Amino acid sequence: MVNCEITSYLDIQLSKENNIILELHSAFKNILNFSNENLLISLTTSNIPVSPFSIRILENQIYQKISNNIKSIKLNINYPDMFISSREKNNFILYPIKIIDTNINILPLPNQITIRKLESLINPQIILNDWSGNKIEYNLTQLQFAISNDSIKLMRQSIKNLIGLGSGLTPIGDDIIYGLYNSSRVYNLHNILCKEIEYLIKSKKELFSFFSYHFLSNSSAGYIYKPLKDLFIILSNNKIPYKLIDKIKQFGATSGIALLYGAIVGLRISEQRNRHGLTWF
Repeated sequence: MVNCEITSYLDIQLSKENNIILELHSAFKNILNFSNENLLISLTTSNIPVSPFSIRILENQIYQKISNNIKSIKLNINYPDMFISSREKNNFILYPIKIIDTNINILPLPNQITIRKLESLINPQIILNDWSGNKIEYNLTQLQFAISNDSIKLMRQSIKNLIGLGSGLTPIGDDIIYGLYNSSRVYNLHNILCKEIEYLIKSKKELFSFFSYHFLSNSSAGYIYKPLKDLFIILSNNKIPYKLIDKIKQFGATSGIALLYGAIVGLRISEQRNRHGLTWF
């Protein structure tokens, strides 16, 4: 029996179906990703931050034993029963002992002093120096103009043009959209912008990377990356969690910085509602 933690999102989704089988999609040192046509589940070590589709193995030695058979393993689920099977018959039964809540609802908007302090901690040049930096700046400028002038068509096109910009499993442009969408939704800043992003998630799935799509799809259902949820809650109380921000910055090569930058862009929309001519760069 392998003790693990499962997210509230997976707890709900897995309860809807019986006899789910997921194949190994990709493997990394601390993450094994399993997927089928509709679902992504990341089996991780205990030190990996929680995403909405995470199952965390609490004993890293057990995780290592599981990952030693990565060429032939499958994840079999008849929730709450879950087990990992392999051709070598080394089966591992997963036993959830805790549900981690990744759902987040509408929160009070931080004041402008808090937003400015957060902004001062994020250096966007780390991502804007990428080959895609000029295109990212241009499309965010176009998005700013679209919001100022209530141009839904330009808003949709600007967001669409950000998709896929940059390198990585979740490109920089996708990560910016993730941060932008979540801060706009959680702080109830711009419903039309959120609806346009949701439209692209539902109708243009093929434009996003595999992982970006699942992150954004989960967000549109109200479930987000746990450190980002914690950040939004603390900011809502007009406090700055410096250690947590540093932790998020370390997420991936550029993903943490990009999603924080996107979140700031979303937060600055609150200023733009009252004042035009604002620049984000």
